[in-house]
Amino acid sequence: MNNNLLEIKEKVLKAINKVLKYDKILFEINSSERSIAFRLATYIEKEFPEWNVDFEYNRYADEIKVLKRDKKDKNFLPDIVVHKRTIRDNLLVIEIKKSSESIKGEKVKWDRERLEFLTSNKRYEYDLGVFVYFYVKLDSNKPPIIEYYKEGITKVQLKEIIKSEYIMASGLARSMKYLVTAERPGEKRFQQAEGLGVEIISWAEFVRIAELKDVVNDLQAKFKAEKG
Repeated sequence: MNNNLLEIKEKVLKAINKVLKYDKILFEINSSERSIAFRLATYIEKEFPEWNVDFEYNRYADEIKVLKRDKKDKNFLPDIVVHKRTIRDNLLVIEIKKSSESIKGEKVKWDRERLEFLTSNKRYEYDLGVFVYFYVKLDSNKPPIIEYYKEGITKVQLKEIIKSEYIMASGLARSMKYLVTAERPGEKRFQQAEGLGVEIISWAEFVRIAELKDVVNDLQAKFKAEKG
C-alpha cells in the first residue's frame, strides 16, 4: 500500500477536531466511549469517502480478528477501521480511550497492543494506527493525546530508538547517515558519528525530513543505492 501517511493523518486530525467542536457535550458529561467513537467514525467517513468505515468491526475479510495475549487467542473489536470489507486492503485503525481510564492502565495498554499488532502483523498490515486519549468532564477542554503507529512502532518509540546508545553499535547510523539527538554535540559518541560521515541533526529536523519509519527505510535504501 502506498497511501500518503501525512494526508491520512491530516484527515484524522480534521475528524478529531470536528468531534471536539460539534460534540463537545459528550466529553463534558463523560458520555460512553462507544458514543464518542461512533461520532468520530461519522466524521472519519466523510474524510475517506472511497473507503469503508466501520465501528467495532471484528472481521478481517471472512475471518475474525484474533490476537494472542497471555498465551491465549483473544478476539477483539477495534473502535474504528477504514478498509475494504471484501478484500485485504486496510488503511487505518483507530482506538480511543477517555481520561476516566488511566493513561497507564490495563485498558489503555491493551488498546496500544492491538494497534502495534494490527500495523505490524502481515495478515492485517494497516497503513496507520491511531490512539486517541480524550479528556472528559472538568478536563474536557484539554487537547487529546494522539499517538501514531506505523509497522507496530510509535513515533515516540522511534525517537527513543534513534536517540539510544545502541545506535552506533547497531550500525543504523552508518546506513542512515543521520544520528538524531536532543543532546548536546561534542560528546565522544558524536565525534565517532562524525568520523563515520554521519550527519548529526536534531529530532525536529529529523521529523521534517523523515516522517515515521517508512521514510527512514527510504533513506536507508537510497544510501545503499548510492554506495552500490
